[in-house]
Amino acid sequence: MKTGDHLSNTEIQQYALDGKGTDQVLAGHIAQCAQCAGRVQFYQKMARSISEMPGETFDFELAPLVLAQVPARKSKQAPELVFVVCISLIGILAGVGLLSYQHAGPVSAMLWNRGTIVYGFVTICGLLFGFLAVNLLQEYIIKIHRLDAPGKLQQYPRTTV
Repeated sequence: MKTGDHLSNTEIQQYALDGKGTDQVLAGHIAQCAQCAGRVQFYQKMARSISEMPGETFDFELAPLVLAQVPARKSKQAPELVFVVCISLIGILAGVGLLSYQHAGPVSAMLWNRGTIVYGFVTICGLLFGFLAVNLLQEYIIKIHRLDAPGKLQQYPRTTV
Protein backbone atom coordinates (compact mmCIF):
# COMPACT_ATOMS: atom_id res chain seq x y z
CA MET A 1 0.00 0.00 0.00
CA LYS A 2 1.31 3.41 -0.98
CA THR A 3 0.85 6.46 1.21
CA GLY A 4 -2.47 8.11 0.35
CA ASP A 5 -3.83 5.03 -1.40
CA HIS A 6 -6.76 3.03 -0.15
CA LEU A 7 -6.56 -0.59 0.91
CA SER A 8 -7.43 -3.42 -1.49
CA ASN A 9 -10.59 -5.47 -1.03
CA THR A 10 -8.50 -8.43 0.11
CA GLU A 11 -6.83 -6.40 2.84
CA ILE A 12 -10.14 -4.93 3.98
CA GLN A 13 -11.84 -8.32 4.05
CA GLN A 14 -8.95 -9.81 6.01
CA TYR A 15 -9.20 -6.99 8.55
CA ALA A 16 -13.01 -7.29 8.74
CA LEU A 17 -12.86 -11.02 9.46
CA ASP A 18 -9.77 -11.05 11.68
CA GLY A 19 -8.76 -7.58 12.82
CA LYS A 20 -6.12 -8.87 15.24
CA GLY A 21 -4.11 -10.75 12.62
CA THR A 22 -3.48 -7.77 10.34
CA ASP A 23 -0.56 -5.43 10.05
CA GLN A 24 -0.44 -2.31 12.28
CA VAL A 25 0.01 -0.08 9.23
CA LEU A 26 -3.27 -1.38 7.76
CA ALA A 27 -5.09 -0.95 11.08
CA GLY A 28 -3.76 2.62 11.32
CA HIS A 29 -4.95 3.42 7.80
CA ILE A 30 -8.43 2.06 8.55
CA ALA A 31 -8.60 4.16 11.71
CA GLN A 32 -7.78 7.34 9.74
CA CYS A 33 -9.59 6.67 6.43
CA ALA A 34 -13.39 6.97 6.51
CA GLN A 35 -13.84 5.25 3.14
CA CYS A 36 -11.87 2.14 4.14
CA ALA A 37 -13.53 2.08 7.59
CA GLY A 38 -16.96 2.11 5.89
CA ARG A 39 -15.97 -0.79 3.67
CA VAL A 40 -14.76 -2.72 6.75
CA GLN A 41 -18.14 -2.16 8.44
CA PHE A 42 -19.91 -3.32 5.27
CA TYR A 43 -17.91 -6.57 5.15
CA GLN A 44 -18.42 -7.16 8.88
CA LYS A 45 -22.21 -6.76 8.49
CA MET A 46 -22.17 -9.08 5.50
CA ALA A 47 -20.20 -11.77 7.38
CA ARG A 48 -22.50 -11.43 10.41
CA SER A 49 -25.68 -11.75 8.31
CA ILE A 50 -24.29 -14.78 6.43
CA SER A 51 -23.40 -16.52 9.69
CA GLU A 52 -26.91 -15.86 11.08
CA MET A 53 -28.69 -17.33 8.05
CA PRO A 54 -30.34 -20.68 8.69
CA GLY A 55 -29.08 -23.64 6.70
CA GLU A 56 -31.19 -24.91 3.83
CA THR A 57 -33.32 -27.93 4.58
CA PHE A 58 -35.38 -30.19 2.36
CA ASP A 59 -38.87 -31.32 3.26
CA PHE A 60 -38.19 -34.73 1.71
CA GLU A 61 -35.57 -37.45 2.05
CA LEU A 62 -33.17 -37.39 -0.89
CA ALA A 63 -31.33 -40.70 -0.36
CA PRO A 64 -34.26 -43.04 -1.24
CA LEU A 65 -34.94 -41.06 -4.42
CA VAL A 66 -31.36 -41.39 -5.57
CA LEU A 67 -31.08 -45.05 -4.59
CA ALA A 68 -34.25 -45.83 -6.55
CA GLN A 69 -32.53 -44.58 -9.70
CA VAL A 70 -29.40 -46.70 -9.25
CA PRO A 71 -29.71 -50.03 -11.07
CA ALA A 72 -29.25 -53.18 -9.02
CA ARG A 73 -25.86 -54.75 -9.48
CA LYS A 74 -25.83 -58.28 -10.81
CA SER A 75 -23.62 -60.88 -9.22
CA LYS A 76 -20.49 -61.71 -11.19
CA GLN A 77 -19.35 -64.56 -9.01
CA ALA A 78 -20.14 -67.36 -11.48
CA PRO A 79 -17.37 -66.56 -14.03
CA GLU A 80 -14.92 -65.82 -11.25
CA LEU A 81 -15.79 -69.08 -9.53
CA VAL A 82 -15.25 -71.02 -12.77
CA PHE A 83 -11.87 -69.33 -13.18
CA VAL A 84 -10.81 -70.23 -9.62
CA VAL A 85 -11.92 -73.84 -10.11
CA CYS A 86 -9.97 -74.07 -13.39
CA ILE A 87 -6.82 -72.69 -11.79
CA SER A 88 -7.19 -75.12 -8.88
CA LEU A 89 -7.62 -78.07 -11.23
CA ILE A 90 -4.56 -77.00 -13.20
CA GLY A 91 -2.54 -76.91 -9.99
CA ILE A 92 -3.76 -80.33 -8.92
CA LEU A 93 -3.09 -81.84 -12.36
CA ALA A 94 0.37 -80.28 -12.47
CA GLY A 95 1.21 -81.68 -9.02
CA VAL A 96 -0.05 -85.16 -9.89
CA GLY A 97 1.76 -85.05 -13.23
CA LEU A 98 5.02 -83.98 -11.63
CA LEU A 99 4.86 -86.73 -9.00
CA SER A 100 3.99 -89.41 -11.52
CA TYR A 101 6.73 -88.20 -13.85
CA GLN A 102 9.35 -88.42 -11.09
CA HIS A 103 8.24 -91.85 -9.81
CA ALA A 104 7.12 -93.43 -13.08
CA GLY A 105 8.26 -96.58 -14.81
CA PRO A 106 9.26 -96.82 -18.49
CA VAL A 107 5.65 -97.04 -19.82
CA SER A 108 4.45 -94.11 -17.78
CA ALA A 109 7.54 -92.12 -18.72
CA MET A 110 6.51 -92.31 -22.39
CA LEU A 111 3.12 -90.77 -21.54
CA TRP A 112 4.69 -88.02 -19.45
CA ASN A 113 7.52 -86.93 -21.72
CA ARG A 114 8.48 -83.29 -22.09
CA GLY A 115 6.46 -82.74 -25.25
CA THR A 116 3.23 -83.95 -23.67
CA ILE A 117 3.74 -81.72 -20.66
CA VAL A 118 4.51 -78.65 -22.79
CA TYR A 119 1.54 -79.26 -25.11
CA GLY A 120 -0.74 -79.80 -22.15
CA PHE A 121 0.46 -76.63 -20.48
CA VAL A 122 0.03 -74.57 -23.65
CA THR A 123 -3.44 -76.03 -24.24
CA ILE A 124 -4.58 -75.28 -20.70
CA CYS A 125 -3.18 -71.74 -20.84
CA GLY A 126 -4.92 -71.21 -24.18
CA LEU A 127 -8.23 -72.39 -22.77
CA LEU A 128 -7.90 -70.09 -19.75
CA PHE A 129 -6.99 -67.16 -21.97
CA GLY A 130 -10.00 -67.92 -24.18
CA PHE A 131 -12.26 -68.10 -21.13
CA LEU A 132 -11.03 -64.73 -19.88
CA ALA A 133 -11.30 -63.14 -23.33
CA VAL A 134 -14.90 -64.32 -23.77
CA ASN A 135 -15.79 -63.09 -20.28
CA LEU A 136 -14.23 -59.69 -21.01
CA LEU A 137 -16.08 -59.45 -24.34
CA GLN A 138 -19.41 -60.26 -22.66
CA GLU A 139 -18.90 -57.52 -20.06
CA TYR A 140 -17.96 -55.07 -22.83
CA ILE A 141 -21.10 -55.89 -24.82
CA ILE A 142 -23.30 -55.45 -21.73
CA LYS A 143 -21.79 -52.02 -21.03
CA ILE A 144 -22.23 -50.91 -24.65
CA HIS A 145 -25.89 -52.01 -24.60
CA ARG A 146 -26.42 -49.97 -21.43
CA LEU A 147 -25.02 -46.90 -23.14
CA ASP A 148 -27.17 -47.47 -26.27
CA ALA A 149 -30.38 -47.78 -24.27
CA PRO A 150 -32.84 -45.04 -25.29
CA GLY A 151 -33.17 -42.26 -22.76
CA LYS A 152 -30.02 -43.19 -20.88
CA LEU A 153 -27.33 -41.30 -22.79
CA GLN A 154 -29.28 -38.31 -24.04
CA GLN A 155 -31.73 -36.80 -21.63
CA TYR A 156 -32.34 -33.71 -23.72
CA PRO A 157 -33.44 -34.37 -27.32
CA ARG A 158 -31.89 -31.27 -28.87
CA THR A 159 -28.45 -31.65 -27.33
CA THR A 160 -25.70 -34.08 -28.14
CA VAL A 161 -23.33 -35.80 -25.83
